[in-house]
Amino acid sequence: LVSAAAEGARVAAVSGGDTGVAVRRTREALASSLAADVIESVTAQRRMTNGLATVELVIHARLPLVGLLGPTTLVVRGHAVAER
Repeated sequence: LVSAAAEGARVAAVSGGDTGVAVRRTREALASSLAADVIESVTAQRRMTNGLATVELVIHARLPLVGLLGPTTLVVRGHAVAER
């Protein structure tokens, strides 16, 4: 999940900040992994961080429930500085 989030953010960063490209690339990367069945959502947005244009990609995934303990959701974020 971490690798896919980072890859999606990087792809958007070099494609002019296109968040649609980021989401598609991330979903493609996840489709060929074991994580594909647990993905709830993939979103991307352009942001300003410390005066820099960045792309943030967020993946929400379900965690397998073990008993009734522990968290049930994992949130992974990928960031990249948008190139001009």
